Formats: sequence, C-alpha cells, structure tokens
Amino acid sequence: MTLPRTFGLAHPLAIAAVLAPVVALFASHGLAPLEGIAAVLALWPLWRARQLGDIGTAPYSVLFTALVVWALVSAVWALDRGNALSTTRGVAALLLATLVLLACGRDLAPEGRETVRRAILAGWALGVLLLGFEELSGDLLNHTLRYWRNGQTLLRSGVNDPMTVVLLLLGFAAAAAAARRWPWWIALLLPLPPILLSHFVNSHSTRVAGILGYVVLLLVWLFGRRLVQVLGGAAALLLLIVPLLPRGPLAPEHWERALSGVKYSAMHRLYIWQFAAGRIAEKPLQGWGMDGSRTIPGGNDPLPTGGESLSLHPHNGPLQIWLELGLPGAVLAAATVWLAFHYAGRISNRLDRAVASAMLVAVLAVACLSFGIWQSWWVATMGLFAALASDAVYETTGPRTP
Repeated sequence: MTLPRTFGLAHPLAIAAVLAPVVALFASHGLAPLEGIAAVLALWPLWRARQLGDIGTAPYSVLFTALVVWALVSAVWALDRGNALSTTRGVAALLLATLVLLACGRDLAPEGRETVRRAILAGWALGVLLLGFEELSGDLLNHTLRYWRNGQTLLRSGVNDPMTVVLLLLGFAAAAAAARRWPWWIALLLPLPPILLSHFVNSHSTRVAGILGYVVLLLVWLFGRRLVQVLGGAAALLLLIVPLLPRGPLAPEHWERALSGVKYSAMHRLYIWQFAAGRIAEKPLQGWGMDGSRTIPGGNDPLPTGGESLSLHPHNGPLQIWLELGLPGAVLAAATVWLAFHYAGRISNRLDRAVASAMLVAVLAVACLSFGIWQSWWVATMGLFAALASDAVYETTGPRTP
C-alpha cells in the first residue's frame, strides 16, 4: 500500500507522539514496535524527498554504529552468547529506527514542526487524562481489560512505570510546544501534572527524575547555555567514574542509618551497585559481554539483608554499560550523552533549550535509578523523544527542504 503524497516527514513523529502514552499504559512492550512502525512510515517521505542518505549522516550514526559493533564483539566472551547476540540485534534495530526518526526531525519544514507540536500537546493531554482516570477510578482499566484466555490483566497491579516515564517526558516536550501558542508561564505549568501524578504511582525513580528535570528546566531557562555545557560535562564525567561511587560515597555502609526507615529497595539498590562495581573491577576493559548482567557469577547469591546480589540488571544504566561493555562502552555512552547536551546548548530559543536540557536530565535520572538499559521499551522511548526534540535543535538553521 502506497502512502498518500500528503504524508510527510512530520506525520510519523506525530503518530508516535499521540500513541506513545496509550501504548505505554496498555502494553508497554509495544513501545518498541511503535518506534519501528514510525520509522518504517518515515521511509516513504524520506525517499520521496531524496533524503534517505540523511539517515547515515545523522550526528549519532557513528556512535550508534560503534556501540553495536562493540556489543557484537563482546558476544565472543559473553557468558550467554546467544542472549548477547539477540539483545544486540534488538538494540541495533531500535537505534536504526531512532536514526530514521532523527533524520525526519532534522529536515522538518515550519508547518511540519507545527504538526509535531500539536501532536505532542494532544499526546500530553491524552496521557494526563488516562493516568488521572486510572488513579481516580482505582485502576478501572487495569481490572476490566483482561485477556480472555487466562484472565490476566493487561497491566500490572497499578499503573505501570513506562506510562509515568513517557508522560513525564511528554510533559517537558509539551512545554516547548505550548510556548508557541500561550504565555511562557502557562508553558512552564505543563510538566507539573505528570510530576504530580507520579506521586500517586509506585515509581520513585520517575518522581525523582521529574523533580530534577523541572529544577534544571528553570535553572537553564534563567542562566542560559553555559549551564547546559556544565551539565553535559558533568553527565559525561559521571558515566566515566560511576564504578568508583559504590565503593566510595555510595557504599551501603555509609547510608544504613540514613535509609533505615526508608523503603528497603533503596538499600538493596546500593548493595546491587556495590556488587556490580566489584564485578566491573574484575574486567574493567572488556566487560562481561553484552547483556551479561543476567548471568553474572554470584548474581543469585543472597544478601545478608535479603534479596539477590544482582537480579537481571544493576538498576543503573551507566553501571550496566560498564559491567557488560567495559571501558569502550562507557566511553561511547559518555560521548553520546555529551553530544546530546552539546546540541541542546546550541538551541537558540530560551525555553526550547531549557526543555531539551530538562528531558536529558530526566532520562539520565531514570537510567541511573531504574530499568535495564537494553530493555526494548526503554531504548525505544529514549529514541522517540530524541526524535521529538530534534526539530527544536535544527530550527536554528531552518529546514533543508521546503
């Protein structure tokens, strides 16, 4: 089936922006297919505009390619080679989809940018309504939408974490979109509903990420691009030194008294990070192989305080990259993060620059506190929102095609 000629570069991004909160709520694993479908749909307008070559010239293409190649190489010494190759294949497909969507964002005409911004606002409004309804109704959708065959709900008990993360990022993106229509103070209010709603959901990492992101939004809005450069350097440095922290300032013994009355998962996470740092020290250069966290020696050993030393992944993206891909993987990750902040700092519009910085800090906060870094929905979410933010980055130079 051929898409209509009116289907342009903006439409795949717009479709993803509207559907992302719905997919995240009802079937979070569908976020990866959503990014893939959006990328496939984008091939037609890119081909028609003779811009398929832009996919390979995207700023991140070299870094993404190097990461995939190194992940493939690491499969040679991975404890589970089949799983390493399978995970690498999935990540490679999602990174390719991200490059396709980034190519769309960099070539948008002014009317295309307006289409994407309207879709972001629509997705934000739909997501706030859905999440608010679930909270007020006592998870009504969770209890009514069931599989007919086995009677299991489509959602976990309560609203899922991917939904809160997607809505949080949509809230920041919506602030930039709203600033084109309404006064700045109204735009600054749009990230707040997702942050407030996260307090009613069992998602502490999203809550922390939302608060940090909003603080950064206000600070960058007030103090400008120099702060963005500082944040980028600090974030890249953090990724490089993170294995040292669980054996130093984040060692569990330093926090036992302070966290004694807090949810046990906080202390458990510190023990997991300390265990991961110890394994990183054993193979700091090459790592244990792609997705090796699942089979790391000693990962199933019980901790004195309960729980396992490492369950599936370290619940810290930078640590997981170090653990599995060693120093080369960490350097590539740090370069990617630095480049993201570099492009955010180039944005000329004051609020757009602040929003892009807030989104980056929120993503880093979530990545450092929760989820496996290679989870398909999480990789797809980061890719989708990088593409949705890319139109602001390239607006400084204008569209390359009418």
